[in-house]
Parts: sequence; structure tokens; C-alpha cells
Amino acid sequence: SLGVKPFVDCDNLEVIDVSENPNFVFVNGVLFDKEMTQIISCISSKSGDYTIPSTVITICEGAFCGCGKLTSIIIPNSVTSIGDVVFIDVKGF
Repeated sequence: SLGVKPFVDCDNLEVIDVSENPNFVFVNGVLFDKEMTQIISCISSKSGDYTIPSTVITICEGAFCGCGKLTSIIIPNSVTSIGDVVFIDVKGF
């Protein structure tokens, strides 16, 4: 368990190494649960456009908090739950 907004204000964070943790996976700047059904956190240095994988059902609370370098996020129909303050301080769009 990482809690809400685990890496907020970590502006220089580029990699989260969870290779030895059986519960998480880090792909292209985004931390997911192992099955990639939940987005837990996006690193705030991620920039440009981002398309959420179609395996995702839940975007956890504060997942994109502080990701001001993102210009767009495409959310697929598979997402059925979006937590609170997911996009707070996302100034790019």
C-alpha cells in the first residue's frame, strides 16, 4: 500500500523501480497495480500526451496530481472509477 499521492512534489523523479515488488508495475512514467487495472501514480515529470491503457478500470485518488507537464490524457471506456483530486495541479490542459 502506498497511500494517496505517494510521489507528489517529487518533481525530478523519473523512475520508480518496483521490479522486485509483486504488487506493482511501472510503465512509461506511471505506477500501476500488477494487473494494470489501477493507476496509482504518475510521475510529475511526465510530459506530453498520455493515453491510459484499456486495461485500467480505476484511476486512484490524486494519481495525476502535480503532473503539470502533461498536455492531454485520453481516458478509455474501460475506466469506471476516478478518485478525488486526480487532476489537481495539472496545468497543461
